[in-house]
This record gives sequence, C-alpha cells and structure tokens, in this order.
Amino acid sequence: MTEGDGTSEVRGEGARGAAADSDAELVRRTARRLGLQATALVALAVLVLVGIGTVLLLHQQDQQARTVLAQATEEADDVNDPPAGVWLVLTGPSGTTQTDGLPEGLPDRAALNDVVRGGPARTTTVRLDEAPYLVRTAPRDGGAVQAVLDLRVERRQRADLLTAMLITGLVGLALAAVIGTVLAHRAVRPLAEALSLQRNFVADASHELRTPLTLLSTRAQMLRRSLAREQADDRALSDADGVVGDVARLTDVVDDLLLAAEPAAVTDRGPVDLVALCDQLVASARDHATGAAVSLAVHAEDAQVVALGSGPALRRAVLAIVDNAISHTPRGGSVVLRLAVDGSDAVLDITDTGPGVPAEDADHVFDRFHSGGHKADRRSYGLGLALARDVVTRGGGRLTIESTSSAGTTFRLRLPRA
Repeated sequence: MTEGDGTSEVRGEGARGAAADSDAELVRRTARRLGLQATALVALAVLVLVGIGTVLLLHQQDQQARTVLAQATEEADDVNDPPAGVWLVLTGPSGTTQTDGLPEGLPDRAALNDVVRGGPARTTTVRLDEAPYLVRTAPRDGGAVQAVLDLRVERRQRADLLTAMLITGLVGLALAAVIGTVLAHRAVRPLAEALSLQRNFVADASHELRTPLTLLSTRAQMLRRSLAREQADDRALSDADGVVGDVARLTDVVDDLLLAAEPAAVTDRGPVDLVALCDQLVASARDHATGAAVSLAVHAEDAQVVALGSGPALRRAVLAIVDNAISHTPRGGSVVLRLAVDGSDAVLDITDTGPGVPAEDADHVFDRFHSGGHKADRRSYGLGLALARDVVTRGGGRLTIESTSSAGTTFRLRLPRA
C-alpha cells in the first residue's frame, strides 16, 4: 500500500467516526422530534376531550339545575320544605311568603310581578355580590311561585372537576412525552443501523476504488508524456488529455459519493462557472454522443453564468442528465445545453429530441430504481436522475421536467447565483 493510500485510510476511518457521531445525533434529533410530535398529538387529543367534557358538564349541570327548579315550582305547596340549596317564594291573594334564609336582594320582584300579571314562566340568573343564583318564576293559583337555587356549590364542584381534569391532562402529557421519546428511539434505531451500513459500504467502496484510480491516473499521465515525447499527432494528444481529465473527474465523483451517503452533510459550496463546466462536459461526452449519432451543443446568453454550489457534485449531476438525454435520443437527434440568468437564479436547460417522458412516468422519473428497463445502449437502473436531483436539492436548487412531448424533453436545473 502506498503512503497516499495509508493517508486515505486514516481519513476514511476519521470520516467513519464522524459519520457515526452524526448518525447518533441524527437519531437523537429524530427521536426528540417524534416525541414532541407524539406529545403534541396527545395534547391536541386531551384539549379536544377536555373541551367536549367541559361542554357536556356545563350542559348537564345547567339542565340539572333547571330540572330541580322546575320540580320545585311544580310541587311546592308551601315554602317550608324546599329541596337542598333552594329557597321558595309564594305570592297570591293572601300575600307573599318565603323560605327562611333567602339571600338579601331576593326574590326577583320584577319576575314575580310579570308572572302575576299573566306573563309566562321564566328562568333568569341573578348575581348578588358575585354570588350567582338561578331563579325560576311560574304562575300558581292566581299568583306565582319562585324558586331560587344557589349556584355556588355547583360552580365549586365544576372548578374542582376542571382542576382535576387539568392535572390529569398535564400528567398524561408528561407520560406521553416520555413514552413517545422512548418509543421513537426504538423506532428509529433500525434507521440508524441502516444508515451506518450504507455509509460503511460507500466508504469501503470509495476506498477500494481510490487505489486503481490512482494507478490509472498515473498510467494515463505517463502515456500522455510518452505521446508528447514521440511527437504524436494532435488528436492522440487530445484524447490522452481527455483520459487524464476524465480520471481526475472520476476521482472527484468517488470522493463526492462519501458526501452523498451523508444525509446531513454540508457540501463545500462556492462559485461555479456553469458555462465552463458545460463546455468541459460536452468535450468529455463528445465521443459517447458521436457513437450514438447525437449532436451536442452549448448555448449561453453570457460568457459566464456563475452559480453557487459544489463543482464536482454539479458536474456529476449535469453529466447524469446529459448521459440520460443522449441515451434516450434517437440517432440523428441532438442534445442542447442552454444557460441563462433569471433574477437571482442561474438556469440550465438540457433539451433532447427523444420521444419524451410518458405521462405515467413524469411524476416518478426522479425516483430511485424507477427505470428498470433499458436505455438505447445499456441497462438503466434508474439512479442517475435521482442522484442528480439529490445533488441539486442539497445545493439549494431545483431540478424539474420543464416540458416533455413526442418532440423531446427539457430538464431544467435552477441554482442560486453566486
């Protein structure tokens, strides 16, 4: 193993440790979020139940109080034995009598006079020094009977019940938060294990690819120098330069795979000249397009269209879209990359002259493993566009299908300008 490989291995182990810490923090955040969501749902349920219970309680108490007064006014033949908490007032031709201890300020003279004059039975609420009383007045044998119910006991019972419901609800919320967090930890543990397996696989694969890529890069550079010494023709030198550049970009892709495996990774972002990037991609993909009899072209409104993002990641995303476009374009067709500035965004449209995206696939074309069929020249696993969208989204942009028809498809990549 070379010294560079050892350094890469040390970096890889350090990255794995950092990734494991990131996984643990991700699990903790997810568990806390799920616990809070469970608590919020329980709180909402408790509030709804308490609200319904309170409304039913108030309605039941009100109906019960009215029933007690109605029975008292119907059955009273004197004022000496009213129901508990009730005072009676009888008025008629022989005068007015009332139960001993009737609170000062009662009876309700206006209600009595109105009923005596032939008015209908009525129920009112009277407050005396903040003490509420429910009063029912009804006609009786040429006079009137009035029953007064003290509501203070009822209100105290109501307050005690609501306090008990509130305390029970708070205890339930606390238990829901604890139980929800514990269950959330258990629920997301398999997710953490899956993330760890995925990350370890990508890290191992990237590490194993570095050595052959390093050897390939060395041999390509030696071949380039050998061709230069032998004064080979310009086409051979240009092809050798392309191989060296492609190997370097492939190394960047392998390094970027480590970032793709980290959901919370923050990719280094900086100014990226999309015009230069597209020119390089077209030059790199020219042979592939020529073999497929598809023309490639770049059109830019400005000499530079600078976006904010990661150069290697954006190169990989655009290359995936261009490769997809070439593979789905019939022989004799074309793929055009158009660059423009739209306000605070840099816009890249990649348009092909293929058969278009079927309507049933338009909503799923960016899903992983959606395309299990074959492209024009090889099997497709449905990963390229999904990874491209991940890269663009992570960089704060958007990747969408701008238009599609039997005449071709346009993918639009929109990124924030630098």
